[in-house]
Amino acid sequence: MGFIYLEHAVAIREADALTIDNNFIAECGNCVELLTCGQACKVANNLMGAGYCGHNIYAENYGGLLISANNVFPRGRSSIHLLNVSRSNIASNRLHSFYPGMVILEGQCCENLISSNHLLRDPEPWAPMQGFNNGINDDYGLVHINGANNSLIANHISSSIAPEHLVGSDHSVIIKVNSGSGNYIANNHIVATDPSLSKELEVKEASSCFATQVEAMTRISNLKPFENVCDVVLEPATHDNQVIFTARKDKYQDQGLNNVVMAL
Repeated sequence: MGFIYLEHAVAIREADALTIDNNFIAECGNCVELLTCGQACKVANNLMGAGYCGHNIYAENYGGLLISANNVFPRGRSSIHLLNVSRSNIASNRLHSFYPGMVILEGQCCENLISSNHLLRDPEPWAPMQGFNNGINDDYGLVHINGANNSLIANHISSSIAPEHLVGSDHSVIIKVNSGSGNYIANNHIVATDPSLSKELEVKEASSCFATQVEAMTRISNLKPFENVCDVVLEPATHDNQVIFTARKDKYQDQGLNNVVMAL
């Protein structure tokens, strides 16, 4: 099915063995909302893009949820937001956002596997939308984790942001473990660059939204390493987590207790 220009495209409560598959859900305030509780559901193979105040994929109090092979466009407040979700799988999605807070595990999220996803965060390239954001500061993290025994494995995370585009902080955080224990973060590839936007791209910002976004996404010239970045931050409310071959030696902060970090 196709959903467009709706405030809430798909909102479902108390779902059991639900499949949301192969839909176009875009230019909507909120795309997919799985509310109240549910089990053994699947959100797969969808093209979607929410507004900067809305959810792309949101689930609360779910178990056994599979989120796979979705192509999520920018401007949603988050790409995937889980609240009190357990024993679920986020795999092989392509996620693109203009803001931090792309993947959020909130509340008591336990024993979830997040693997083989591609995350891209870059600045809003289209002039009419550059004054808007999702209200989340850059030190919140592109991936924000609360909960226990979750696995974040073998994801590719690209951040291409210039210092002047940072919001509410002088540095960007890629992965933040805000609270919890037993989380396993391993073999994620983080690429943080400063795009140093050229005059040619700035001239095109007033042209069509489509052409501008394609130009911004495919442009790989004039990139340099972004220095104002923390690959992984472990907050004081964390303990007994493992971070393996994800953070560089000078690009992580461990403020917790008994965490294990093997830096690159």
